[in-house]
Amino acid sequence: MIRWTLHLWALVALLMWAVGTWPTTASASSAKPGLGPRCAVMSSANTALSGFSATSRPVVLVHGWDGSASKMMPIASALESLPVTPYLFDYQAHNTTWPAKPVIASCLATYIDAVSAGYKRAGGDGKIIIVAHSMGGLATLFSSNAEYAATPDGQVLGGVVTVDTPYLGSPFGNQAVSRGFEALPLVGGAHPTSLFFAPAGSDASVCLASHAPPSNVLPNGCALAPYLPPGVPLTELAGDMTVKRTLFGIPLYSVDLGTDGPVPVASAQGYVASGANGRDPNRREITPVTIPCTVDFDQIASIAAAQGFIQGGGKGLFAGLTDLLSPGIFADSNALGQLQSGRLGRELDAFLAAAYLGAPCSHGGMLTDPASLHAIVGAVKGDLARLSPTVPRESQRPQLLATGSEYSCALLMGGRVDCWGGNGGGQLGSGGDYNTFNGPCAHQDCSLTPVTAKGLSGAVSISGGFQAVCALLSSGGVDCWGASSGYGGAGGVDGSSVPVAVPGLSRVSAISAGYNHSCALVVGGTARCWGDNTFGELGDSSETGSEQPVAVEGLSGATAISAGTQHTCALVSGGRVVCWGSGAYADGTDRISAVPVTLAGLSGVRAIAAGANSCALLADGTVDCWSEDTAPLAVPGIVGATAVSAGYDGHDCALLAGGRVDCWGPNSDGQLGNHTNSDSNAPVAVSGLSGATAISAGPYHTCALLASGRVDCWGANSDGQLGNHATSESNTPVAVTGLP
Repeated sequence: MIRWTLHLWALVALLMWAVGTWPTTASASSAKPGLGPRCAVMSSANTALSGFSATSRPVVLVHGWDGSASKMMPIASALESLPVTPYLFDYQAHNTTWPAKPVIASCLATYIDAVSAGYKRAGGDGKIIIVAHSMGGLATLFSSNAEYAATPDGQVLGGVVTVDTPYLGSPFGNQAVSRGFEALPLVGGAHPTSLFFAPAGSDASVCLASHAPPSNVLPNGCALAPYLPPGVPLTELAGDMTVKRTLFGIPLYSVDLGTDGPVPVASAQGYVASGANGRDPNRREITPVTIPCTVDFDQIASIAAAQGFIQGGGKGLFAGLTDLLSPGIFADSNALGQLQSGRLGRELDAFLAAAYLGAPCSHGGMLTDPASLHAIVGAVKGDLARLSPTVPRESQRPQLLATGSEYSCALLMGGRVDCWGGNGGGQLGSGGDYNTFNGPCAHQDCSLTPVTAKGLSGAVSISGGFQAVCALLSSGGVDCWGASSGYGGAGGVDGSSVPVAVPGLSRVSAISAGYNHSCALVVGGTARCWGDNTFGELGDSSETGSEQPVAVEGLSGATAISAGTQHTCALVSGGRVVCWGSGAYADGTDRISAVPVTLAGLSGVRAIAAGANSCALLADGTVDCWSEDTAPLAVPGIVGATAVSAGYDGHDCALLAGGRVDCWGPNSDGQLGNHTNSDSNAPVAVSGLSGATAISAGPYHTCALLASGRVDCWGANSDGQLGNHATSESNTPVAVTGLP
């Protein structure tokens, strides 16, 4: 069987030449024209904003240019097996308008925000999934524009599935093409090309012009669709029609059209290259899915006759089909010859149009084709798996925090971990190639809003190291992710962008990730550490690093452990503190000990924190701190402390009774949170913060968990570690967006 490949792009170019409408070069239009006012009137055909449930995630369905909300009902029905609630968005009254216009983009943004808010009120996390057909996918991109979206993007979109969306335009969407087709004779009183593109004179018929990276040139007045917000996963479905010809049941040839009719596969899966500069600057998962189908030539002929494409005397665009239907073994030789030569003719016109009407994976058929519906359901399932379970938002609230080099993490109720900020070592745990340097950050991959650590469940505690994060599981095991295993990550694994089990650990009761090493406290009071050991911080009486956990020599009766920059400390029974590594003796020298030594002058200790310095919370609510070359000293003015945290840059913070937070030390990036950037040796109150229940001091930034469940951060923010969808530092607390 001879297999021919046909690309509509070339055929339409020939058609433009034939009708004398070959276009002049269009002007670039990467800049957005004035988008105009917000949505004034919503369609009455939209699904009512009711029926929200914390246990059923909303899915907004957006139809294409030639449809209405009702055309998305087969998809809504197919989703009934999932824990989702469909909401239909309708713009039929404006469905020939380019979706950048407010009557579409602003109304869709308003509707999405309202659905998200309703889901939140019902106890959900506010994140929704969108399934969009054809130009509805472009409407979704435009609706995420900050000019329209009232809610920060990271809080709303949990996944997008597009079906035959013309990211790179359509060969039937060029201004010159539209005018050329207008000159063609009518068939049954209408232009047959209405099958393929918006009506003549509409801006959709102009702006759907095909374009290609890196310039992505569109006609004047046509705005390129923006890229989706960072981290939003995308599934691109594309229909791919093949026409087969048989003779007495014997295959003669098949023609792979490489398109669903109006939208080529390359365009429907062309999201990455579709925007300004032809490159998506944001990190995300993209899954292209092709839905192939085959239609028999005899079926095409039957459909064409039923649609009235054949008229007496062979008139009209589809008159050539008369030849195709005439008797004879090689009745379609004209069309086949045109395929071979690349010469467009009437027979081939009829061939394409009838194939479009008969193929189940055609542009319109994808809304009802079982294979397409199955793929859509599968894509939504994937988005649901990436998102938190549909359980009440109250039961997903953050309960613990961890901070490290340019990133932050929150442990949520239910055992999920969300992280945000820099991802240069894979410390966000979200997977993918973290060496691609995607996203808005200058020197590393990053996410400005929280992303979920993949495959992790049952976490009961977390700890952040320099570029590695570890989670204690309810099973007593430990999962870590991030930088190289020899430097505090998962033992035996040379860096991992997703959580992996640390080998050889069980019955673990506490964990701590340090600057370049990590430690686990084991039930019974012993400990095991792994990573860098230049200064004896593993405590195994050597200075040799280990990718596998090694036992801390001579340690027993330990109740807490904390790994710092070049040392480790443990709280042991009786309120004593032992340390090992650089400055372990805390006696005013920087002597090294590769085994635990008891710190003199400390007793009645309730909690410890090791960073660049080390601090001890005493039973009376005061705090003593020390460094490599200073002995423990009381921090002046700290009374009633309930927790303490030590940063890797030398700044420390204490949580006080009543929910106030005081910090002291370096303040070059505003990490003390007192509305200045001046260092302070004495504790200063964090401005505007109250009701804190937990704190975590990282290198150059700090985060606090509030009683309301909100997380506030302050300090450095070059890689989005404050989680407020920005990269500018803040010397006062800002709320993390996108957490439940």
